[in-house]
Amino acid sequence: MAAAYKEILPLGVDTVSLNGETFTAKVAAGDRVAVGDELFEADLDAIKAVGLPTTTIVVITNSHQFKDIAPVEPGHVSFKEHVMEVFHHDKEADTEPAIA
Repeated sequence: MAAAYKEILPLGVDTVSLNGETFTAKVAAGDRVAVGDELFEADLDAIKAVGLPTTTIVVITNSHQFKDIAPVEPGHVSFKEHVMEVFHHDKEADTEPAIA
């Protein structure tokens, strides 16, 4: 069985100062999610209104378990766009791409 990748998705830079007020969680810590599952809702307008960027950084915390993890195209992406390919040691790439 192929390893699942574990990621951290901090939405925005310095948004921790908002104390979670602009976010609504759709899953709980430790939940197993699949491609296309909604993880959270964010009020991007409220984040921008206080002068914070809405940049999202994707961090794969167990990247050592994979042959390679590569961004598809660096830059701006929209909801449900393919953002990276995860290559397992035993095959070319996941059949289910990681999406925004």
